[in-house]
Amino acid sequence: MKRVLLAALLVFIPSVSWSEEPVRNEWTQSGMNESAEVDLKKAESKMADLLRRLHLKAKGYPEAIKKLEAAQKAWANYRDLQIQALWPNTEHMHYGSVHPMCVMNMKATLTEARNKELESMLSTPEGDACLPFWPQ
Repeated sequence: MKRVLLAALLVFIPSVSWSEEPVRNEWTQSGMNESAEVDLKKAESKMADLLRRLHLKAKGYPEAIKKLEAAQKAWANYRDLQIQALWPNTEHMHYGSVHPMCVMNMKATLTEARNKELESMLSTPEGDACLPFWPQ
């Protein structure tokens, strides 16, 4: 029996790949919270870049920029109210230690969806007259 176990281990060990990347500690709640925060910050950073690119593209069109800023403000308000609607109890401890992670995950999901909307404003492919037309 010991020989069979040893043989199985010898077959398995070479198939294990060792990554040189540090592994995020997602086995603890604080590790999962940190991971969710990293994901949210990535989504928010991408949004900031998309907004910067849209502002640059619309330089010389102040009305377009004004409307984009109003839409972005309304979206941020929607995001915050949606989070409150999903977890309406003001006593956050009511939801347990996973609550910060859940909130950050939902914010990241909503931000990624908004990023897709903003990305669609940056490209104007030919053939669909109803696609957004951001100033060139």
